[in-house]
Amino acid sequence: MNKLKFLITAIGTRGDVEPFLALGQLLMDQGHDIVMAFPEQYAHLVDKNIPFLAYTPDFLKLLDSAEGKDIMTGSQGFGSKFGAYYRLYKMSIGVNKTLSKQQYDYFMNENPDVVIHHPKCIYPPFWSMQDGKISIMVSPVPYYLHYHPNGNSLGFSVLPKIFRKLTYRIANFGLATMVKTMSKEWNLKEKLTSSLIIQRYMSLPFMYTISPTLFQPYKKWPEHVKVLGYYERDRMKEWHPSKELLDFVERHPKLAFLSFGSMINKNPQQTTETFLKVFDDLKIPVLINTAGGGLIKTDTKSDLVLFVDNIPYEWLLPKIYCTVHHGGFGTLHMVLKYGCSTMIIPHIIDQYVWNDIAYQIGAGPKGPSIDKINENGLKTKIKDLWQNEAYKQASKKISEKMMEEDKNSSHLLDFIQKYTSVLS
Repeated sequence: MNKLKFLITAIGTRGDVEPFLALGQLLMDQGHDIVMAFPEQYAHLVDKNIPFLAYTPDFLKLLDSAEGKDIMTGSQGFGSKFGAYYRLYKMSIGVNKTLSKQQYDYFMNENPDVVIHHPKCIYPPFWSMQDGKISIMVSPVPYYLHYHPNGNSLGFSVLPKIFRKLTYRIANFGLATMVKTMSKEWNLKEKLTSSLIIQRYMSLPFMYTISPTLFQPYKKWPEHVKVLGYYERDRMKEWHPSKELLDFVERHPKLAFLSFGSMINKNPQQTTETFLKVFDDLKIPVLINTAGGGLIKTDTKSDLVLFVDNIPYEWLLPKIYCTVHHGGFGTLHMVLKYGCSTMIIPHIIDQYVWNDIAYQIGAGPKGPSIDKINENGLKTKIKDLWQNEAYKQASKKISEKMMEEDKNSSHLLDFIQKYTSVLS
């Protein structure tokens, strides 16, 4: 591949951003020029040698609002939950317009050859309608855009299978409606209709950065849609474990790990104390990752508990027996890659899909959603996770398959090469 200028861009939580950080590093190592554009809060994650463009921080602040916490935790009753979604939607209109305008400005100023983008970045498909420009969409979540017989389009998990194809049509129509509204921020020569928008999206080179062990491609997909595996960046360069952490791990050769990643909830104190009570009653040693704030450090005094923050999973997980987590796609990939049995406490959207998948492949019991947790229910589930060796054996078999997938990243580079070779 001749040297090209790539703009790599994603909007979302840290789990959305991580695959793009890894792809950017991979392409930079191949000698390409890289520019990255993410929400302002993730500037510290970008290598200092890579130019960074910051999107407004207001998108992530929406998730930290009362409405965002309501949705993350789960409101009581359909009416209350619908109300929270509607209020958040109204609040997001101005933020999305800002993000749309920033995408347009950054692309015009940087003039890249290729854009690799998250589905939430809606300008790239239409920027690449210019001659000599390529955009490649990357999804870290399953069941998006292209119909798959095994699942509804994201956001429609409650509907029965008979409506499966319809969920994709509805979701894609909603996407087209939003794009038409946002396109007023762009200087496009061609008027966008719903059919043109959907056609444009469906024709883009599209890769899922998901392990095919967990998510199989659909045999009727077009050639430009692929499941190419999970690829992670090295996060160990500037990190060293504390003596306290090393001592704790050495004292407990069988160890649990609890983390909600960047997820938040309405009452992190109560949530943390509920889990602490369960682990204490079961006498299970546990590392608790406070990370995004859904779990918090308490003043508990116990030899069985240690709080950590933003610990590199590639160091930790080989030392862990089982995990309880929110079900972010990156976290699930990592825990299974290192052979940890797992239980998911889903908060939003795709995490419910991953909860089903983890249960179906035998990696652990099916976990309750964050709004349904209680002490007695958690105790039964976590005891099963800790004691049932079948979960661990299933996870080890999955790990072996994923380690084989992870031996090289050539499939990702080959896919990008295929669709950028016309620029060489």
